Amino acid sequence: MIAKHTLGRGFYGLLAYVLREGMAGREAEARLLGGNMSGQHARELAYEFAVFHALNRAVRRPVFHASLRLPTGESLTDAQWRQAAAEYLTQLGYTDTAYVVARHPEHHIHIVASRVRFDGTAVDAWQDRWRGLAAVAAIERRFGLTQPRRPAHGVRGQRAPRTRGTDSVRTRRPPTRREIPMSHQEEALVEHPGGLAASSPMPLGGSGPSGRPLVPPSLVSAARECLAQHDRWNGHLGAEAVLRLAATQLMGRFPRASVPTILAAIEGARPGALARHVGGEAALVAHLGGLSDARLAASTCIHEEGEHPTR
Repeated sequence: MIAKHTLGRGFYGLLAYVLREGMAGREAEARLLGGNMSGQHARELAYEFAVFHALNRAVRRPVFHASLRLPTGESLTDAQWRQAAAEYLTQLGYTDTAYVVARHPEHHIHIVASRVRFDGTAVDAWQDRWRGLAAVAAIERRFGLTQPRRPAHGVRGQRAPRTRGTDSVRTRRPPTRREIPMSHQEEALVEHPGGLAASSPMPLGGSGPSGRPLVPPSLVSAARECLAQHDRWNGHLGAEAVLRLAATQLMGRFPRASVPTILAAIEGARPGALARHVGGEAALVAHLGGLSDARLAASTCIHEEGEHPTR
């Protein structure tokens, strides 16, 4: 079994992908298998998750996303998948928290959970890689699945886990720009009083030779990172899905950036990608515009007592 998990900041874009909402002809492929949420659609679920996040705003990455994939030739029933999801969540400490489980036809499931528990405490993500490996091994033993060799925690000669962007203990030089964690660059862009324009020497109000807005190199770098991440995610996403998910992720990471700026960053990171998008650039603009409206609606519901997004 192959398991991957990540932490993120926004629920709606992830839930729309997990439930395959907006994917023409593929909406019926995703099925909700379990969880403890009342919503059935991405907008409803994102609102519920946002309410729990409001219990502890200090958690900067409240989204937990995991995928569990079986090798070719092996399968599990829906009931077994639910047990596997529960085992994985428990091993990583996600108890007494909101979560949903969705199944895709490519022999895998997705788990989306809140790092903020019902009592407002946060799930500790320290060394969760090793807990995840232990959980997968337990699932494989329980259901008689193939058990490949995996690295053991603490084995001599095994490279110790490191946070991306940090130096080794023996290295005391200042980190280069490339080594600075992308999250720090995002914070500088988002939290700067002048927004993206003030953090970049290039005027965002201007345009380049192609007529697109000029964007800071850091935003183009973030777009390149997002595209590469989704290119390799489980190895089953098509070019259209990769482009849409990368754009959605950039909208969440850079909330002050306009849709044309996000598209210009993607074009700068992968020239010609927008022209190859199914439905043209207009379809992607419509998708991002809808995402902005949904995010605004969810945010409004948190702060306005008694309101709830339209179902």
